[in-house]
Amino acid sequence: MGEEPESPASRPAEGQRDGRFDAAALLARPLLLLVCALGIALGIYWPAVDGPPIADDFAYLLNPWIVRPGLDSVVAVFDPWSQATSSLKNYAPMRGLVHMAQWALHPQYSPAYHALNLGLHALASVLLARFLAAAGVPAKAALVLGLLFLVHPANVEAVAWMSQVWSPLALTFSLLALLA
Repeated sequence: MGEEPESPASRPAEGQRDGRFDAAALLARPLLLLVCALGIALGIYWPAVDGPPIADDFAYLLNPWIVRPGLDSVVAVFDPWSQATSSLKNYAPMRGLVHMAQWALHPQYSPAYHALNLGLHALASVLLARFLAAAGVPAKAALVLGLLFLVHPANVEAVAWMSQVWSPLALTFSLLALLA
């Protein structure tokens, strides 16, 4: 008679082609890739998620311009010559705005600061892999390089320090701009 219909079990899994891993198919599914990256990042960075403020966290997160958010603070953070910029040691208005918003939402709950940094770091890793693939790097190599960036010890500071939101935030914005 005719051929039997293909059962779902006999179809290759998503991201596989002829029994081989299809990196290009995975790169085409950014949400799935982000969920995977978040899982890996949580597994690696979990000990830091509940960590208290360290080093620069005190200077940035307990800064009067951050802990008393208001229109005056927002304007001051955007002024490169203001006292706020001077006390925050550099001109980084987005970091100031993010810290103001975090302080307003959860002033002294360190896991929320770490979670944002971790989420941005995972997103930046996915965007990096997609950018590399769009730039002509083979899909498997782009995935490996994105994974290497995600797990590399040099990036621990961006998650472990509550105040380091600016590193993954800047990279995420940069990669989004390049991909656009």
